[in-house]
Amino acid sequence: MLQGTGRTPELPGRLATALHAHAEQFRTQPEVQVETACRAGCAHCCHQPATAFPFEAIQIAESLRARLSPEELELILQALRKRVSGLTNRSVRQSIENKSPCPLLKDRRCSIYELRPLTCRMAHSLAVK
Repeated sequence: MLQGTGRTPELPGRLATALHAHAEQFRTQPEVQVETACRAGCAHCCHQPATAFPFEAIQIAESLRARLSPEELELILQALRKRVSGLTNRSVRQSIENKSPCPLLKDRRCSIYELRPLTCRMAHSLAVK
């Protein structure tokens, strides 16, 4: 338990895992399934604005801190700040039209695929363009 907080350090990961499992269960129901054009390396959805629940962001940050150097982390933070500043004070349409890539996209693949937020898990391309 984190001293004085009443929370365990595993809580963000447990919340994210439960949410993602529930979403996957919903997404794979026969009446919900649709044919998508999504394939490894597509990255279409990775050029759309995305959000993350705080517990997802914590889990992602902890994973990145564990496997990246301080220099690599700083580059990602700079790219995240730039992307957020490009979306700040914009209309929904302007935000959607902003096609800057996700800072966590590397070689047209998600560098945090196993930990990707719910918005990324539920985004699908229905046609290759």
